[in-house]
Amino acid sequence: GSSNSAAVLRGLNSLWKLNITEKDMLEIGLIIGADVPFCLLGGTYLAEGIGENLTKLNEFLWDNILIIKPTFSMSTAFVYKNLQPEYYNLYSNNKVLKYIDSNEFEKAALSTSNTLEKVVEKFHPEINDIKDFMIKSGAVSSNMTGSGSAVFGLYKNKKDLDNAYNNAINIYPQSFKTRTSAFGFKICL
Repeated sequence: GSSNSAAVLRGLNSLWKLNITEKDMLEIGLIIGADVPFCLLGGTYLAEGIGENLTKLNEFLWDNILIIKPTFSMSTAFVYKNLQPEYYNLYSNNKVLKYIDSNEFEKAALSTSNTLEKVVEKFHPEINDIKDFMIKSGAVSSNMTGSGSAVFGLYKNKKDLDNAYNNAINIYPQSFKTRTSAFGFKICL
């Protein structure tokens, strides 16, 4: 939803020649959804607050990523409503930002986590099955995306990614190979 909203904002601004400034577009995006400003900018950022405080980081570039979308979906509002304070992720205690800053991406990958998994796995423990599948198939790390329900795995090489994808697609028809990008999206007119 957030990436689609960001694309529509950029597309309408370009198509209708509205000349909305980047600053104004980010403010409009925040009204639509907390993640829209990030999606407008793209790349690697630390997002704080409700998404309005974005700090640019070194680009976290990874070429071999598998995303598996299970058959169920999650409501973001539901997930946050069920989030307990003891689940909060204190990234300041995690070294992921340090590793990204020093371009140690494998260490950064090993340091990733998603606090919201603790909520979703209570209702859909198969999230853990997907993560286990990815790790056993060679992923360096695996986490749920945002409030779910998709799960991603970061693979060191294309061969491991392709093998995992070929096995996953039979179980999870909504499996996708992708990579990170230094931009959110491109408008091609």
